[in-house]
Amino acid sequence: MKKMLSLVLLLATPFLAQAQRNNSNPLGANLTLVDAGTCSTNGSFVWQILPSNAATTTINLAGTFTATVTFRLSNNGGGTWTASSTSSSVGTTAISTNGFTDVCADVTAFTSGTINVTISTGLNTGPQGPPGPGGGGTTSVSSLPALPCTEGQTVFLNTGNRGNYTCTNGVWVGPSPTQTGSVNPSAFGAKFDGRACFGNVDTITITNTSNQITCNHANWSASTDNGKQFTASNGCCGLSQNFIGVALFSQIGMHICKATDSGSSGVGVVNATTANICKDSDGTAQNATSSCSGSACIIAWATNDDTAFTAAETAWQTAGKCGSANFSAGITALLKGHFNNPGASCLGMEPQADYTAEVDGEGMGVTVLGLFSGFDFTTCTGGGGGDVCFGGYLESVWQNLQANGFGIGNTAAATAKKIFGPGLGSQWTNVGCMAFGGSDANLIGFSFDGNGVRTWGAPIVDGCGKVGCFVNGTIAKIYYGFCGDTLGANVQVQSGADITDYGSDYGVTGGTILIDQRGRYHGVGVNLFSCSTVANATGMYMANGATALTILDGARWNCTSSTSNGAFLNQSGQKLILTGGTQIGGTTAAVNLTAGTMHITRDSSVVAGLITGAAAGTVIADAHSLKGTCTGVGTAASTLGLYGTGPNVTLTTCTSTTIGSGVPIAGAATALSLRVTATAAGTNASSGVVTVLKNGGATTITCTIGTGTSCLDSTHSVAFADGDLISIQFTTQAADTLAGVKAAVIWQ
Repeated sequence: MKKMLSLVLLLATPFLAQAQRNNSNPLGANLTLVDAGTCSTNGSFVWQILPSNAATTTINLAGTFTATVTFRLSNNGGGTWTASSTSSSVGTTAISTNGFTDVCADVTAFTSGTINVTISTGLNTGPQGPPGPGGGGTTSVSSLPALPCTEGQTVFLNTGNRGNYTCTNGVWVGPSPTQTGSVNPSAFGAKFDGRACFGNVDTITITNTSNQITCNHANWSASTDNGKQFTASNGCCGLSQNFIGVALFSQIGMHICKATDSGSSGVGVVNATTANICKDSDGTAQNATSSCSGSACIIAWATNDDTAFTAAETAWQTAGKCGSANFSAGITALLKGHFNNPGASCLGMEPQADYTAEVDGEGMGVTVLGLFSGFDFTTCTGGGGGDVCFGGYLESVWQNLQANGFGIGNTAAATAKKIFGPGLGSQWTNVGCMAFGGSDANLIGFSFDGNGVRTWGAPIVDGCGKVGCFVNGTIAKIYYGFCGDTLGANVQVQSGADITDYGSDYGVTGGTILIDQRGRYHGVGVNLFSCSTVANATGMYMANGATALTILDGARWNCTSSTSNGAFLNQSGQKLILTGGTQIGGTTAAVNLTAGTMHITRDSSVVAGLITGAAAGTVIADAHSLKGTCTGVGTAASTLGLYGTGPNVTLTTCTSTTIGSGVPIAGAATALSLRVTATAAGTNASSGVVTVLKNGGATTITCTIGTGTSCLDSTHSVAFADGDLISIQFTTQAADTLAGVKAAVIWQ
């Protein structure tokens, strides 16, 4: 069988002793030397004649070798070649060959070994694409030359949004954005060429009052890095550092110095590890305002692509239709908001707008919109409130990108702004906002700005905005998001807002409120992984909404910071529902129930702390609670039972000297949280001692009404075995005035 398989493979993939031009598909060869020319030296290249309907070609390198193979494309039968990409390791590379005549894998550097090359081309059964670059002097480039370009010049972009680009009216025009409605800022000169150093893995030095910086892994080059936008902070890296980090220079636009600057005599890059920083405004030296040399330091640098983004945005807006914007891989430097208005012609598929313009990156960790020092918040004009930096329009579709401020915790934004803000009916996937304005008084990271917004794998908000996620009087749905690491609330749900959340994670806040819940929040399988860096924090704070409704279904909601609450209710119209095996906890109270109503199902539980607050708060725990009640004034100087605590208590008045025999516990359980109210106070401090009974005997769960009208025991708990009987009794004093007693205890 093995011999037969080997024979089949041998017949399926021709391997040539000496590589040559061949129309076999697939085609393979073993290469052992460097090409002296271009696809010309036998034994150094594999050349496949492409079928007329070629679609995508895959080139696989195998074997053990130390070499570099260049993949080339031709549109004229090999008369001229354009380099597509290179590889120096085993693996498979996919290349679009639609419109080309030939493809070649060419050894351009060789040290040792044997390179096993296989070329396989798939066929395109649809319409043929435009021709590839011809041999008439077209230059292949990895990024488009700087603007303004030379009118009429044509280049072939061999990375990202590949294809021929022609200089028209001073900008690069690719596959006709005004015709297709699809734009890529790279076609207008965007570089996406940013890099960064992080103090937890790199050695960075920034010295106060000096404009010179160092990073051991910067690999700066004067020819490529001088003039690039620059930003720096001490916001690296951890649960809280990215929202307490501060800018290490004044928050104005700055760059690695260039030759025309007066600062540092125009010397930007000193060497591979050292560079000087100058101001955008006048080219003078931009000195640091703080020193940094530890793990908290971050520096980033990239070409400022605002001009290219604006040009692409204009083409996107004026396409006469709803178009798409496609952002390349890499880090870009931006000082302005963009793509927050798709233009007057973009009305969606229907008059009421049923999805409109789209913005796509290459991946949340792949396409990074760098928000650099000196960001101009006056350009954040999207959305109904005119305050959104990116997005903000209705029925938008955004996916696969992030905004990142590289640890500047306070941006000094003068007015309220939102980094991202999908409008009515929008659908966003895999969009994140990181390390920008996490302690800023006026910044929101991600705002659900219209009804019906849905997000998948988004928002991912990590230290972005003092309020990370904001739901403003709308209906919204989140699937598998994260909002956390903010100085203020991770999430704020406004009164009237309604959010359903599936499987998202939350934590940490630098304040005392993790989720400021004023409307309706339904969390299914959500998780609170950490609460706060300060004492007296609350995981689900409902006090700001008179009718706030929170449903935690299968949630893990344990606030473990010092003197913390899992949830807090303080108004009669508020309601907390715990179901589906939810676990809630806090070091002071799992639930601080000063007022309002808490529903808890038998499969849910409090895992740390108990249920505290005034006894006026109501706990409804069907099938795992006992409630006894009586009316009228209690018989003086007596131990009395309550109606509902056993079948033997038949009187509903507070005069029954028969103590309830109890109800049986189903399954092993722990009794806790005795809550008692009365319609009239007792005659002295010893009036109304209320006690939970286990099999007729007193337990440690007890409280005294005294001269008030309520009491609770949120401290003690008692274990019960399956079948144990639980009951409640109370005592009165001589000539007591205590009346209308209600007592309830739950178990879990």
